[in-house]
Amino acid sequence: MAYLIQVTAHYLQQAEIEEAAPLCDAVISGMRRQDNHAAFASAADTLAARPALARTLGTPLARAMLARLNAARDAGDDLTAALIGAEAADCLVQLTLAGITRPAQLLGALDEATEDAAALPEPFAVRLPRLLGILDAHHPTAGLRDALERCLALDHTCRDAAFELALADLRQAIEHAGASTMAADLVQVRRRLAELLALDVLITSVVDTGLVLNMAKTSGVVGAV
Repeated sequence: MAYLIQVTAHYLQQAEIEEAAPLCDAVISGMRRQDNHAAFASAADTLAARPALARTLGTPLARAMLARLNAARDAGDDLTAALIGAEAADCLVQLTLAGITRPAQLLGALDEATEDAAALPEPFAVRLPRLLGILDAHHPTAGLRDALERCLALDHTCRDAAFELALADLRQAIEHAGASTMAADLVQVRRRLAELLALDVLITSVVDTGLVLNMAKTSGVVGAV
């Protein structure tokens, strides 16, 4: 897939769009049907690095990528579908920030995906907070803070979600002209970072305890006690 994308991008530099139509159709079909995660990830990265080609592929490419993203929401135990959906979301974020695809559909899809965040496959869900944070920085009025708040409820997304919310609070504080308002926002930033630090300490403590117990079992100390 990645090689096909490279060939198509190169061919478009020398030929008319009509002449490259079969290659473009093959790229879109491949992004819609590719079932190998590594191949899809490589193809998505290659596309993101070639904005001119992505712009030429236009709406059909965006629809194909959104379909892969939406399929990940209901992937269940299908690890490959979940990972491919995450790669599609990442690629769409890059294309949206580059002004190639319209943000509305992606913003709506990611917000809708977090409405029942607990039902999302973990390999897909863990990628969402970072992507939501990036989009929130560029589209602060899109309501993505609510999506990040919903990610706080899950163990595998809470840390990244808390960090992205702290960054959002910091951006908001910097944008405020009033000293009192800025101070209140900075207090919120400090609170979120303190909670994140406390969570990291707790997780580290639990992991360290597990390692100690595992070492004790291995050495026979626990059995002796």
